[in-house]
Amino acid sequence: STTGGNDGIFARTTGASSTTVNVGGTTKGQATGVRAQNFPASTGTVNVNDAGGFAITGVTEDGIQTFAGSGTTNIGSGAGNRITGAVLGGDDGIEATSAGSINVFTGSDITGQGDDGVFASTTGAGVAVVINTTGGAIKAQTDGIDASATAAGSTINVTNTDSVNVATGAGIVAA
Repeated sequence: STTGGNDGIFARTTGASSTTVNVGGTTKGQATGVRAQNFPASTGTVNVNDAGGFAITGVTEDGIQTFAGSGTTNIGSGAGNRITGAVLGGDDGIEATSAGSINVFTGSDITGQGDDGVFASTTGAGVAVVINTTGGAIKAQTDGIDASATAAGSTINVTNTDSVNVATGAGIVAA
């Protein structure tokens, strides 16, 4: 198990290098549970994996938070490699921001106590946001899933089989 006074796990690279976090035990940060970054104008990939079913908690900020330049962000990498532990954030459960493609695959409960359950936003042209949630429940203050792709030629694909419960927003926003 990992507990941090700020972040449970913090990993950052720059340039073409990749950032990979493999969660191997329960992880809790007083701010963010797992923070993985690759920026500023970087092209490397950001990967967060938790196939062991370990809980990830960010008390005041996000459970999982990623920032990337133009490289791909993977929070879970596919249907066979999902985030399988419950994710709880004081703000968002999961937040992924990038100018590249973003993939979020979960298989457990995701809770955003102060904002969204899953927030994924890209500003890159011709890239994709893919969110695939199953095997749990999504609970949020604002939106259950909020996916945005703001540049020309970008796409959004949301597949959800979880129950979605929100206090003030929409179940799923894809814009």
